[in-house]
Amino acid sequence: MSSVVRSDQKAVVAHTNNNKSAGPKKTSTQLVFRTKAPEQRALFLQTASDTNFDFIQTKDDFQTQFEAFSNVALQLLDYFYPQHIITVTNRDAYYMTPKIKKIMSLLRCKNKLMRKGRLEDSSALARRIGKTIERYWLLVVVVVVVGSWIRGED
Repeated sequence: MSSVVRSDQKAVVAHTNNNKSAGPKKTSTQLVFRTKAPEQRALFLQTASDTNFDFIQTKDDFQTQFEAFSNVALQLLDYFYPQHIITVTNRDAYYMTPKIKKIMSLLRCKNKLMRKGRLEDSSALARRIGKTIERYWLLVVVVVVVGSWIRGED
């Protein structure tokens, strides 16, 4: 088979069925995670310490007391640490985590701001992304160092 366009490349693609995909089917998994920031934690702790939980003791049995406390705690958690849904596919790299996916989406937002000429906003977002990446890699290094220390490696 010869190409109509002048090229050194030659290829033959043969398949027996009508499926035109070249590989295993792409599967997607949605993961739920919560972002955490020092400011969120400070506000959460302040609000939790100011919350009056005395109404729980007015309940009759232990189960209803637990359910009342659990409802209040989950409302606080959802308010201060909202859930984010990230889709990870089987074609993503093995190290692709929800946090890295979130950083990538922030980078796309930063690039969009730069193209629009909003340089102050994009530089602020770039600093935030840099701090997030720094915290992530610091955690990775700590886990590796502590893991090797526990295993007795030098």
